[in-house]
Amino acid sequence: MYSSLDIPAEVATMAKERNFEVKLCKIGAAEEQTRPPRLVRIAVVQNAIVKPTTDPVKDQVNTSFIMLHWEDPSFSQKLQLQ
Repeated sequence: MYSSLDIPAEVATMAKERNFEVKLCKIGAAEEQTRPPRLVRIAVVQNAIVKPTTDPVKDQVNTSFIMLHWEDPSFSQKLQLQ
């Protein structure tokens, strides 16, 4: 019940340069009776655990945030768990 969508060239280039995969899909749904159709966007990120699983969870999560936002160090600093 889904169809693939074209990935913009700029996004495909960025994904290749930074070694991650992007997929775009359109998912259909039955029309509802009580409200009009709406567009819902969903993003999914699957990341590898960089730190050993024996490290504290806070350290593992903080490292994941840093890996996701390597371009903007201030962003990952804002997300640091206390």
